[in-house]
Amino acid sequence: MADLEQHFLRDGAALAWLVAQLDPRPGEAVVELGAGTGTVAAALRRVVAAASLTLVELDPDLAAGLRRDFPGVRVEAADWRAAWRSLPPPDVLVASLPDAHVPVLLRALAARPPRVAGIAVAAGRPVRLPPELELTDRRPLPPTAFDPPQPFAGEAWVLRPTGGA
Repeated sequence: MADLEQHFLRDGAALAWLVAQLDPRPGEAVVELGAGTGTVAAALRRVVAAASLTLVELDPDLAAGLRRDFPGVRVEAADWRAAWRSLPPPDVLVASLPDAHVPVLLRALAARPPRVAGIAVAAGRPVRLPPELELTDRRPLPPTAFDPPQPFAGEAWVLRPTGGA
């Protein structure tokens, strides 16, 4: 299997910032792509009903752990691209995917933009945003914000449809 670049955000302040930026509202569909060990899902579950949350994870062992740790939450053990095509458009999206997937994810978001998206990107690597999306906030994520620490610094980006609220 290809390197899944599995580094899980664990920094409590960064997780709280992300959830606050996403501001999930009652009844909104929230999807996390690349849910990993569930650190972001745990932060979201503090404010999102289980029935509103869908977690997508490629690694079948991690997906099994998510099913165990998040009863009532829909967990898809699948490649994010297949899951994206089969899921209804979410209101809120969170994604932590290998760097090579970010351009494909951005094109998918441009075609079906959620109200807000939070995505992890590698700091300093050029990422071209489609015109349908705008970067409304960002937060640096040092390598130590992840478990295990990443070999590079990252950023959390908040994206919204261009001209959106």
